[in-house]
Amino acid sequence: MLRAIYRYCWTLMLVLTAANSAFADKPNLPALVPGTTAPNFTAYTWAGGKTQLSDYRGKIVVLDFWASWSGTCDTTMADFEDLYDEYHGKDVVFLAVCSWSDADDANAWVGTHHYKYTFLFDPAGDGGKTGPCIGDSYHVSRFPTTYVIDASGAVVAGGAIMTSDAVAGALEGIGARTMDEKARDARVAAEIADADKEAAREEKTLDSKDRHARRHVPTSIKTGAGDFDSDSAGG
Repeated sequence: MLRAIYRYCWTLMLVLTAANSAFADKPNLPALVPGTTAPNFTAYTWAGGKTQLSDYRGKIVVLDFWASWSGTCDTTMADFEDLYDEYHGKDVVFLAVCSWSDADDANAWVGTHHYKYTFLFDPAGDGGKTGPCIGDSYHVSRFPTTYVIDASGAVVAGGAIMTSDAVAGALEGIGARTMDEKARDARVAAEIADADKEAAREEKTLDSKDRHARRHVPTSIKTGAGDFDSDSAGG
């Protein structure tokens, strides 16, 4: 039993070392600069379908590239989970693209790491065996590499091992609202709407009272001072 465990651990170490070594040979390119149009891509979802980056046009996207053999990815994902809780919703989406890992390793990793955001798999698989990796168009040379993309599809910020504070700063810079801020805005909007309705009701009530008062004004007051003087002279 111990020998089997040892053999499994040794094989796993060799696989991870080989993957890391192969990836280390990739050229170290600078991150895409802010303002660059984020390259579109097609990736597999964990439910078995396909999705494209362009499907999220109109939303702010936090795009995180990760690999199953990268311990740093696990650390940053835990931090990004807090950001997800703060910002996820209709306006902000979090996409985690597994690149440079084979499907079995990626499935095993996702099965034991229960993060909430959307996981995607690079169809090029392990090291671009079936074509160029998605990460290549984003100059991914270290894992994790993260980008913040605005609603128009332009890169706002990006780079290797971005901290959650840096991502939060980029989100705030393009007007992304946290869930608490959205809830507060909704409460304020509801209070303003209620106040407007109450003001409209009060104005309607005052108008009704004014019309009622006008209908019941004595004739002598309605006709004015001239008529009053004429009646007095005739007496």
